[in-house]
Amino acid sequence: MNRTYKIVTILLILFVIDVILVTTSMIIGFDATAYKTITFIRSDFFDNFFKTVTSLGNATSIIILLILLNIFLSKKNAILADILALNCIITNTIIKYFIGRSRPDELRLIDVGGYSFPSGHSMISITLYGFLLYLVINSNLKKYIKVCLSILLSFLIFSICISRIYVGVHYASDVLGGIILGFAQLLITIHLSKNILGGVEENVQNIN
Repeated sequence: MNRTYKIVTILLILFVIDVILVTTSMIIGFDATAYKTITFIRSDFFDNFFKTVTSLGNATSIIILLILLNIFLSKKNAILADILALNCIITNTIIKYFIGRSRPDELRLIDVGGYSFPSGHSMISITLYGFLLYLVINSNLKKYIKVCLSILLSFLIFSICISRIYVGVHYASDVLGGIILGFAQLLITIHLSKNILGGVEENVQNIN
């Protein structure tokens, strides 16, 4: 079996385990500990920071990002980004409906409706921003620019995921589930792009 599919299989097994723990309420202790740990740094600065960061995973921000990607990326990779986002939304919506987990009822810094598991923001950040990170790493940009953009995108992905717990709209297990599914989807898309669609083209131009 291809290494990518082995990793994806492991990720899906981990997701099933996460689902079992969530639906049987066996992960409550982990969620409570994660929440207390992350919110230990609570302050006006971090309140504003995480509310801003979490908005970068909202529908409006994702639509704007997709528009920009469709303008600046090659047609093939723009389509891949669109498919990633669409698949993420569909998959997340279906799973949330079947699991039906209520959102945390502790202090919330933002108002959000709907179900909690898995975190849609975590999924979209891993898939879409992760795909952009992959393109940057494989681009023809100068090395120092690659490094800077890679660090920035990695920090953004991490911050969006953490923000969902900090602002009180997701449990840590929701975020974990979103990360696992998002990463699996990203790996499959990259693999199909490289082995079926002829490889990922270089899309980011050199910056002088």
